[in-house]
Amino acid sequence: MKRVSKLSFTDQLAKKYKNLFSLPSIKVLVAMVFIIAAAFDIIVYAIVPGAVDPFFGLMDGVISLAFGSIISTYIIVKVGGNGILNFRRAIALTGVGIIFLGIGLFASALAARGFGDASIFSKVYYISCGIIVAYSYIILAVISGLNQIKLFLLSFIQPFLILTFHSILI
Repeated sequence: MKRVSKLSFTDQLAKKYKNLFSLPSIKVLVAMVFIIAAAFDIIVYAIVPGAVDPFFGLMDGVISLAFGSIISTYIIVKVGGNGILNFRRAIALTGVGIIFLGIGLFASALAARGFGDASIFSKVYYISCGIIVAYSYIILAVISGLNQIKLFLLSFIQPFLILTFHSILI
């Protein structure tokens, strides 16, 4: 019986599971950010009672969530980028942040519809941005060697830009 060395077995495992832990291309990630952001906001603004309309949700999703996240990705990479934290990983980081925000907004839209109080939506919008800060801080602390001040500031970039663009649109 032929004996397989541990190194070749490890290489076989790495080859087999490589796609499980790899990210799509930058173009695909950017497209996903725009699609996810627009979809969440269209759905959310269709649910919230007294909201402007789903078209505003499309604009808000594209401008506030997507562009805000793309700009924050660029800033994160420029300030804290290293060999591990490149643009592709940073856009994935902000994309997951959009998903967290979208889930919070969807839940708040359902609550606002159920209770007939649109102010619930606004309050949860800010709380969901706080979740992005905590998530970003944890991930950036793990993958970058930044000092605490830079970590803290970079964690606020995405929600700050999202809320700024959102406030301008309103």
